[in-house]
Amino acid sequence: MNNKSFLPLHKIISTVLFALAAVMAGAYFLALKFDFDFDIAHFSTDSLAFLLFAIAAGVAALLAIVLTLVCPKNATLSAVPAPRPLSLFGGMLSAIVSVVIFATEIKSSREAIRVAKETLGKAQPVLYMQLIGSVTILALGAVIVLYCINSQRGKASHKIAAVLAPLSINLTMFARYFDFSQPLNGPIRNIAIMVHCSVLLFLLSEARLAFGERITARFYIFANSVAASVGLGFSLGGVIYKITALSSATPGESITRLALYIAVGCVAIDRLLSLPKVLTETKVEPEAEAETK
Repeated sequence: MNNKSFLPLHKIISTVLFALAAVMAGAYFLALKFDFDFDIAHFSTDSLAFLLFAIAAGVAALLAIVLTLVCPKNATLSAVPAPRPLSLFGGMLSAIVSVVIFATEIKSSREAIRVAKETLGKAQPVLYMQLIGSVTILALGAVIVLYCINSQRGKASHKIAAVLAPLSINLTMFARYFDFSQPLNGPIRNIAIMVHCSVLLFLLSEARLAFGERITARFYIFANSVAASVGLGFSLGGVIYKITALSSATPGESITRLALYIAVGCVAIDRLLSLPKVLTETKVEPEAEAETK
């Protein structure tokens, strides 16, 4: 498949992915609102809303894989996508909420370490993972903001942020995974881990843009497709629920961290919409092609 035949399919599947994100957000909100049991941290077995969310997430992941595989193998980005209004919005939102997360999570992490030392004599490594993840979360907002500033794109500060941002999410994801205070098989815990993975993939794609090396279109497409669908849908549904519930006993990630992942999802949508303008096919030299065969 060449670019001319791929781009119409990219437009169709991308539109479906965005629609699925909206379906996931609505279904997840309804599942939390009416079918979640706080005592056992599980959804009811007959929850149609959670079933719809799971199906939509599965279809979105499958479409992301399909869109990636049908993209020409030799397709690359001829230039970095120019930031548009949606990326600018994502950048401003990520900058604001990353500062809030930095302030709040550092305080809670330091308090958890202090309590652990007083009660157990030492703090578990997972607590330090969370602390470092909280300190470096500022890099996530920075990497998006610096990308939107032409004079800073690809500079040393942008590259440093592009390295620290995935580290922050990776450490936070490990901290959540090894947090045994939550039910190990809890659906919200497991889904949140997958959302962290989608954000991590997005940030790795952004790191490639920051370093300006030859950027393969397939990884770019897959990373942004997952972040723009599964990551955005889950986070948006969680934020809507937390706003309407008005309760401190809400499950899952904090509203600020979910807002941060919504910002990532907005930028991922913009990246997918910008693809047709920067997609190109790298010509394979006859000698290289013969050696490959």
